Amino acid sequence: MIDNIFPWLILGLVTLTGCGQHVPAVTGGTQGILECEGQKIGDVQLTLYPGEGTATAPVGFAVTQLDGTFELYKMGATGPLWLPAGQYRCTLESVGAPVQIPSRYMKPETTPLTVDWTEGMDHLHIRGPDLTHHQKKLHQKKR
Repeated sequence: MIDNIFPWLILGLVTLTGCGQHVPAVTGGTQGILECEGQKIGDVQLTLYPGEGTATAPVGFAVTQLDGTFELYKMGATGPLWLPAGQYRCTLESVGAPVQIPSRYMKPETTPLTVDWTEGMDHLHIRGPDLTHHQKKLHQKKR
């Protein structure tokens, strides 16, 4: 009976360990920081879209760290995104931050956030909406 279990045990261990293959972590590309009225905001997803025309297909994204910093990735986190020169629209969405972002900042068609990226720039500095004011209005509605 033990002879019958042994091959299945080996197969299970090989399956669980993935045959010893290691998938490297994806590291980010263009770096930046998100500030909202001087506050650095973490746990916010930024998504970049082409700034010209009506294209709504995203170019890339990032999720901010607690200090507001981020690194851009290609969609699907398939690799780092190094921004080519151009204009971009930026949307914001909370992915854990205890803030409510105004809805117009969440859609590429209505976001007022734009980025002009030129050759030679070394990081993005995105200035978002005043979330403390919006948070006060949200708190008053809950009462």
